[in-house]
Amino acid sequence: SFRHLDIKAAAWAIGHIGASCYGFAKISQFEFVGKIFNLSDSHENLSVRGTCVYVLNLICKTESGCAAVEQFKFTASRKDFLHHFSICQPNSKKMNNAFSPGGPGMPEIVGNRQRSSTLQPPDTRHIPRTEV
Repeated sequence: SFRHLDIKAAAWAIGHIGASCYGFAKISQFEFVGKIFNLSDSHENLSVRGTCVYVLNLICKTESGCAAVEQFKFTASRKDFLHHFSICQPNSKKMNNAFSPGGPGMPEIVGNRQRSSTLQPPDTRHIPRTEV
């Protein structure tokens, strides 16, 4: 829906602003890290939650961003300043379960088919074979 798209667009903007030291100082004045965390933890839409986790990773590009994200039960690290590589992941089981099958937004049954953890080849018995 458009509402979800607007939330994700705003989150991406906040993440890109917060990826620099000066930008992080600006977004921290408005407590945006906590707001993004709350969306990643409890929004009803899985796509919004996932986007917010990516945004928290963007914010982790600075040392201050890592420290802020770690306050919200995330593990955050930066590889080094030159490569601008950062990663954060939730420490809480609740949040890890939110992104697994059967978690909020990820029902065990999708449509008429049961969710399977292994990929199965498609059934091709009904397709006529042709000789080459």
